[in-house]
Amino acid sequence: MLKKAELLMDDVMAEALAKKIDTFERIDRMLSSSERRRNDALREIDRHRSALGAVVRQAIDEGEDALAHFWAKSGPAKDASSRLRCGSEILRSRPSAWQ
Repeated sequence: MLKKAELLMDDVMAEALAKKIDTFERIDRMLSSSERRRNDALREIDRHRSALGAVVRQAIDEGEDALAHFWAKSGPAKDASSRLRCGSEILRSRPSAWQ
């Protein structure tokens, strides 16, 4: 059939592209828009993750400082119930570490 019309497959492909170019351009715009939204979402996730990480690091540092101060002041606990009471006292005395 192509031989009768003296056409190559490239000619057929070019004609098909020319007829559907609007569709391809619309799909390309939709893909670009989707990629932009995805990149924006990933950037926001990274920004929030960084902020949360800083808060968690600060809370851990404050908790460790409070624990070190408590142990320096009172010495190590001798049993498990004493350790639990000590931990509760530290949390009550340093609520900013967990806000």
